[in-house]
Amino acid sequence: PAEARQGLKRACIGLFYDILTQSSKGVPLLTTNSKAIGSLQQVIPTAQRLHSRWSSRVPTNALNRWLQAVVAYKPPPNIGGKPVTPKFISQIDTRPPTFSINVARVSNLPKSYQRFLTNSLREEFGLHGIPIRIRFRSPSNPYTKDGKGKRGPKKSRSKKRGSA
Repeated sequence: PAEARQGLKRACIGLFYDILTQSSKGVPLLTTNSKAIGSLQQVIPTAQRLHSRWSSRVPTNALNRWLQAVVAYKPPPNIGGKPVTPKFISQIDTRPPTFSINVARVSNLPKSYQRFLTNSLREEFGLHGIPIRIRFRSPSNPYTKDGKGKRGPKKSRSKKRGSA
């Protein structure tokens, strides 16, 4: 009977991890038993460990070093012959950790590469078991009227030529 329970426990844990979504990978699974009080002693330390990860802040310089290394290791695909390279990353919030990555032509960045960056970030900084958010942004163009890369209307001259 003990071996059968262990087999069932392993099967349930495997099923639990198979069902988890991409954002929940690494969530610790604690099994409890009504007869063994010792199994409950893991709950509070695990919750405290997850809370500290959830509240963590990663220095911007470490994030940017990581981003440079990841892009050098696996560069994003070129779209239309032009590179779609992530330029800069910073953490903009905690609880949950939220990051902002500036990317030229963000609409062309494939979802598969976005997932790759998310998983790599989670692995590098030990953010397993907590949700993280990554916002991909295109930097605004300071030379346009609306700052989004579209040209504004041409300005007309107010002075007439030849008048002094």
